[in-house]
Formats: sequence, C-alpha cells, structure tokens
Amino acid sequence: MNKRSGLGFTLVELLVVIAIIALLMAVLLPALNRAREQGKRAVCLYYQRQMASAWMMYADDNGDKIICGDAEEYGDWETSTGAYSCVAPIGNHCREKPWVLRDWDGTLTLAQKKDQITNGALFRYVKDLKAYKCPRANADETRSFSVVDAMNVTVIAGASPSGVGSGAVLIKNRQQIKKTYERMIFVDDGGVQGKTEGGWTVYVTRLAWWDLPSARHGDGTTFSFTDGHAEYHKWVENSTFDAIRIGIAGTSNPAYPSSKDIRWSSIVAWGSDVAGKGN
Repeated sequence: MNKRSGLGFTLVELLVVIAIIALLMAVLLPALNRAREQGKRAVCLYYQRQMASAWMMYADDNGDKIICGDAEEYGDWETSTGAYSCVAPIGNHCREKPWVLRDWDGTLTLAQKKDQITNGALFRYVKDLKAYKCPRANADETRSFSVVDAMNVTVIAGASPSGVGSGAVLIKNRQQIKKTYERMIFVDDGGVQGKTEGGWTVYVTRLAWWDLPSARHGDGTTFSFTDGHAEYHKWVENSTFDAIRIGIAGTSNPAYPSSKDIRWSSIVAWGSDVAGKGN
C-alpha cells in the first residue's frame, strides 16, 4: 500500500493545477494588455495637453500669432528658402522659426534629431523631449506628434485652390479660429514609412485620406485642440484600417464616400464651415 505525505501532489493533481494556471493566464493577459494600453493612452493624452498648452502660451506671448507648424518640410528656415523665403513671391513663413526643425531627416543621428527639437521655437515652452511623442511610437523616433496643415503649416505649396481642396484656409492668427473646441492642433501621426515628417493633413472636400492617421491604444489615436483639451478618437470604418494596413495615402488615393472617420478628420482639421461639401 502506497502512502502520500501531507504536502505531496500526484501527477494528475499537478497537471490540473497547471491547466488552471494556464486558463487564468489566458483570461487575465488580454485584460492586462488592455490596462497597459490604456495607461499608454493616458500618457499620450497628457503629452498632447502639454503640447497644446505650449502652443497657446506661444500665441499669448506673440499677440495671438500662432507658431509655425512646419518642420522644415517645405523649406529651410536658416537660409530663408522655400516656404521661409521673404522674396516675392513671398513664402508662408517669412522670418517664422518652426516649432521643431528637420528632426525627421533620416541622415541625422538620434542626438542630432533631438537637437532639431531643442532648437525649435516651441522647446522653451515644453522642455521635456518625451512630450513630443506617444509612448507607442517607434524607438528611433524623437517625435510622433505633427501639427495639422491648417495651423500655420501650409495649404500645399500655397496653390489656389490648394491641393487638398477649395476652401482650405491657412490659420496664422488665433483670432481666425471660430470654434476652438473643434479645431485640431496636434495629431499622433502615423508617419511615412515609420517616421513623422512635417504637417499632417486631410482633404477639405473629398472623402479620401491625404495623410494616414495612426491606429494605437485600441484602434484610434490622440488629438489636441486649440482650446487646450486633448482627446482620444477611435476609428470606426473598416476602410480606415485597410488604408492604414496597406499604406494608402497621397494624391492618388481612393475615395471613401461614406467614411465617418474622414469626415470627422476634415472637420477638426479645416473647420466645419468648409468640411463635407462634396466628394
């Protein structure tokens, strides 16, 4: 007759315990992952609010003139070329120092990219480099937040009507903004091939993506607005996720006439008075 010690387990009992632990892990891990992602979303929103506050302080200090939202994508600030030219035809940003410099340049080292942020016009208002990107951004990115084109970036090389559609208005002064609670400043940018470049835009009157958004923190992204608040917006259209997955963006992208995501993006990017007028 075999005897068991009081603390011993049979093989069957051990297998049962292991199976129960595995089941609990299968149940708990998704919840833990969601909690972790919600934590990163909260940090992302906190940084977005910091950036919006800095943007507002700059305007306060400069007679309501808003900061140049370009990141030297359309010219060179130091040499006054491209959009920074002061020679006729005048550029959009004559004598305007960008909020960040050319930090997206792939030829720069990580340290040099950081210098492009610290030497930008906004850094005196928000000196934490972490605040310029979402915790979910790529490790080699110094920045994942971009300024929407309407907020003193560009209307696509100043064309009239602009490439994004007739009605696109370049905001240079805060007094031009009628509904501050629904006009976007910063977006957590999906970037181009894993890097965030200059401004972010969407069409004014055509329901199609120009730049793609990101899909983080549960299939959405974060935005900050000209009244200082930040919010997380969840995408609802399958076409949005398809576009993000395969990288559909640019001037030849397809239209999505029923896209609620694009219509919402157009409103916060360009204003409800010009958004959604057609396709």
